[in-house]
Amino acid sequence: MPHPSTVFERDWLASRETADHAARSQGLTDRLSDWLAEGVVGPYRLCDLGCGSGSNVRYLASRLPAGQYWHLLDHDAGLLEEASERCRSLAGVVGLLPQQGDLVKALEALVPDGAALVTASALLDLMSAPWLEQLVRCTVQRRAACLMTLSYSGEIELMPRLADDGWINRSVNAHQQQDKGSGPALGPGAWSACEAMFRRAGYRVFHEPATWSLGASQGELQEKLLTGWARAVTEWRPASAGRIARWLDARLALVQRGESRIRVSHQDLLALPDVPYPAAGIRW
Repeated sequence: MPHPSTVFERDWLASRETADHAARSQGLTDRLSDWLAEGVVGPYRLCDLGCGSGSNVRYLASRLPAGQYWHLLDHDAGLLEEASERCRSLAGVVGLLPQQGDLVKALEALVPDGAALVTASALLDLMSAPWLEQLVRCTVQRRAACLMTLSYSGEIELMPRLADDGWINRSVNAHQQQDKGSGPALGPGAWSACEAMFRRAGYRVFHEPATWSLGASQGELQEKLLTGWARAVTEWRPASAGRIARWLDARLALVQRGESRIRVSHQDLLALPDVPYPAAGIRW
């Protein structure tokens, strides 16, 4: 039987996958695909950090050149097993290597030499500035591309509006910058810090918005999202628990009536070295 934390995370990841894929930047994916194709024809060694159940690979596999060897990295053995099962037969994928490990303590050891791409989805805003420096350093050392998608950028739009929406948004952003395991998290500023670091390293950097737009048909995801925000804000402002609970009740009632709309801002970011990927002679 899977660990309860795996079950909880798997449920959340499954709930958000459709919204994630709909929000992502096709333009940046096309640019990455073109960069890979400019080099020697694959195979391509690709590395997905915090892969979860494999959603990032499921989005990218059919959109990148064929001949993809994916390194799937996560701390959760149950999610790694699911990612392997669901991704091994995808078009374009010729190999998978699931690796359980600590992305905070062992990032540079886990990212393989010869990697063409280091990528992650919904991870960057949880990490600290020192971790981001480590990510940029190991990517640049390998002359790899870096694609960081669905990084929360701080703006939540809730419709119809309630009086406490802005206060909740600001409190969520403050909570985002707490230590999530690698030191104080960069939160909504993570994507812009990533852009600046890669530019200083001589990379070409591109970014595009990746906004969640949730309507009445996505009521289950809305409920989970609102409940998660309320839980986070209660942790941040425990003395305001009653105020937060009243806000949550009012918002959930709007969801139940099919009247709620939510927009959540994210950014997708692609950083490319100034040379094509030198793929040649990779052995699995």
